[in-house]
Amino acid sequence: MRRSLRALQFNSSWNASCKTYAGSRQYRSTSAPVTAISALETIAKRNPVLNAFASYLRHGAVCVFSVAAVFDPPDMTCVSSSLRARIKALADSRSWITQVRGRGETDSAPLAGIHVGIPEEYWVNELSVPVPESWRVGASRLAALGCDVVSVSLSHTPSALFAYYTLAWAEASSNLARYDGIRYGRRSTTPPDTRDLQNASQKYANTRSENFGAEVQRRILLDTYVMSSAASEYYFTPSQKIRRLIQEELNRVFALPNALSMANPLTPPTSWPPGVDMLLFTTATGAAP
Repeated sequence: MRRSLRALQFNSSWNASCKTYAGSRQYRSTSAPVTAISALETIAKRNPVLNAFASYLRHGAVCVFSVAAVFDPPDMTCVSSSLRARIKALADSRSWITQVRGRGETDSAPLAGIHVGIPEEYWVNELSVPVPESWRVGASRLAALGCDVVSVSLSHTPSALFAYYTLAWAEASSNLARYDGIRYGRRSTTPPDTRDLQNASQKYANTRSENFGAEVQRRILLDTYVMSSAASEYYFTPSQKIRRLIQEELNRVFALPNALSMANPLTPPTSWPPGVDMLLFTTATGAAP
């Protein structure tokens, strides 16, 4: 057992190898490894071997994330270097962010000066018994540590689900359009296979019918409808407006400016508007089965 634990200890050679790897190639950024390691650590708290393994993986995940969190020009979804600098400048200007970064899981030092918002609209009737109680405990714990816990209103929340499904269908259909069996994906072997336009269209239809499941086809059909000229003004356009209203509402609620819409990218304002530093809310209406 002791030998196994020693073998799992994180050492400086791993960190050095990560830095060397970072200098040789750039990788896309993802937070999934850190999330997975957090779940493993939760499971491993009562098992010394798993606990050591999880600790080892956390150091590794942080190292890998530092390597991956760089600008990758071929990735259109990657955050640019200028935006990364803008976000860092904003984060460094808030003392509480530095304070939270240096805390351990069992640290009980005060968190005075941090404003935590509780969205009123998130307190819905569908919440099962354990969820509100956990929410209250979390808020009480933050208040005991010195945080200013306040109620905030996000009035457009009830419309968010409608907008989400409409926009998600549109995005999914657009992303899946390239899977026609010619540029991407498996091609149908069902005849015909000629250059005739009508037969080519049939070829695309055969490929997508054979390779997309029932749920994917259902979403593509729904998006085709909501994006049609007859229905877009009733579904897609209102959803875009709702999304914009939700964004503007969150911009007003948070004290920290939105890094994506700041007028002066690298110069944070000297006086901060009233608002909260973070929101505390549930991620599910009930406990896991």
